[in-house]
Amino acid sequence: MAENNDQVVAYVGRHGTTELNKEDRYRGQENVPLDQQGRQDAKEQAEFMADKRIGQAWTSPLSRSRDTAKAVLEGRGIKATPLQSLLPLDAGKYTGEKKSDHKEQMKYYHEHTDVPIPGGESIDNINSRSRRPLLRAFRVGYRTGKPSYLAVHSSIIHSLGNLLHGNHKAALVEPGGVVEVSFDGKRFNVKPVFKPKKRQPMLHNQ
Repeated sequence: MAENNDQVVAYVGRHGTTELNKEDRYRGQENVPLDQQGRQDAKEQAEFMADKRIGQAWTSPLSRSRDTAKAVLEGRGIKATPLQSLLPLDAGKYTGEKKSDHKEQMKYYHEHTDVPIPGGESIDNINSRSRRPLLRAFRVGYRTGKPSYLAVHSSIIHSLGNLLHGNHKAALVEPGGVVEVSFDGKRFNVKPVFKPKKRQPMLHNQ
């Protein structure tokens, strides 16, 4: 949790698992629903968040994030606003493909962040488009004293780490995990607080 007198300004939740997660395939912007485990992940995230204050909420428009947000916000009288800017990395022609079959190709796009994935987008683009909604949510949480909540994808959490710490692996979590964003009086900081990533991936996943 936040250190000392740091103010928690947001909780960023990663959606639960899907069939493509289990098959270790790129989900990209395909509207893949939560599977049975994913619904359990959402329930566990809701249980973790049960004693946390939430002010405003936002979500990716894809069902796997919207359904995760719905579980977390149930009974709070809060609805999450869907934003196109919170969509995951567009993996283009690799969407649905096994990650193990394209490690070297995706490594190239991770190392050359200005180059778009064929049929998709560049990592610089997702970092750019997600910057405004993320910072807005943090500032709203700071101003109101009620932390914002965002239900997003792992690629957005990669962008979050890059935005706040210049390191896209700064606060990775497993499906259904939660990242906490706090303000220490000078800057925003991010860290995993629920289901931290068990291993650090080589690539910018989604």
